[in-house]
Amino acid sequence: MMLLNRPPPTALVQAACEASTSSGIYTAPPSAAEVTRSISKLQSHHAPGICGISSELLKAGGTCCASWLTQIIGKEWDTGSAPRDWKSGIILPF
Repeated sequence: MMLLNRPPPTALVQAACEASTSSGIYTAPPSAAEVTRSISKLQSHHAPGICGISSELLKAGGTCCASWLTQIIGKEWDTGSAPRDWKSGIILPF
């Protein structure tokens, strides 16, 4: 049974693969330079997330931290899934 007249998931995945190869959209995982640039743009003095890693810690880690983070992101990019912690957050009422 199809919900809301949508094609089965396999057809959606096939269409997405064809679109990414035919349209020229860049679909490679982020490079170490892109991760380093993103880390440098993080604002300081903000509360860390669930992981407890602050922006100051990521910035102080330098190339070693950027390399580690690039490997983690690349692995998740290749598998197409993200850890459950990446999908949750803490909301604090004030």
